[in-house]
Amino acid sequence: MKRFSPYAFPISIVVLYAVYFFACNKFFFDNGLFIAINEVSSVNVSQRAVIDCCAMLLFPLGLIITYRQRLEDLGFKKSALSILLLAAYVLVFFFQGDFTVRGTYHPFFYLIIVAMPEELIFRGYLYLQLKKQNRLAAILISGALFGVMHAILPGILAGLSVQSILVNMLSEIGGGVVGGGLFILLLEFSESLFVPIMVHALLDYAKMWGLWLTIATFGYLLFINNIKKRKRREDKL
Repeated sequence: MKRFSPYAFPISIVVLYAVYFFACNKFFFDNGLFIAINEVSSVNVSQRAVIDCCAMLLFPLGLIITYRQRLEDLGFKKSALSILLLAAYVLVFFFQGDFTVRGTYHPFFYLIIVAMPEELIFRGYLYLQLKKQNRLAAILISGALFGVMHAILPGILAGLSVQSILVNMLSEIGGGVVGGGLFILLLEFSESLFVPIMVHALLDYAKMWGLWLTIATFGYLLFINNIKKRKRREDKL
């Protein structure tokens, strides 16, 4: 039991988050309150914002409050690269030229509602906690749970039963491990959670621009890390 306990608590927290996410979105959908992201307008944007904050931000806020004296334990470290990526994110918004309420809500949604909570929970919290015990297990478990989370909302919107959603979760595990692994690499290379947050947001919001910026980010981090390794080897000589 002692060997399992270091894994049990962080996994339980994330499973509890998944259950809460399901219950919250199920309630909004069943009561006709849910608004599709592409249907956001000046009439319903406040309602959509409340739904998003209730479903996605309460748990991350709880983690931030819990770790407020040691936010570095969640990966929150200063990063010049993340500032550059944020600037690129803003530029993409202006290049797209959609300044409607819907067009303005999209970048907010993908950065604050999607990327920040997911990276905080699955990489900043779950991965970094499990990594203390075993890195490979941390990658697989955090990635698997990251993947299964992506079956919940589509299942609710499709009107699937809980059993069907649980079955669909299995098909998301592989993608979750691969996608989560890429974000973990960004976290490890940059040593800052802000970098995978920004890359995650760019991929969701900017599509092809996000893909090219992600490739450039990986290339830059690999280059910088190779320089650091070379310098450490020289210092040992």
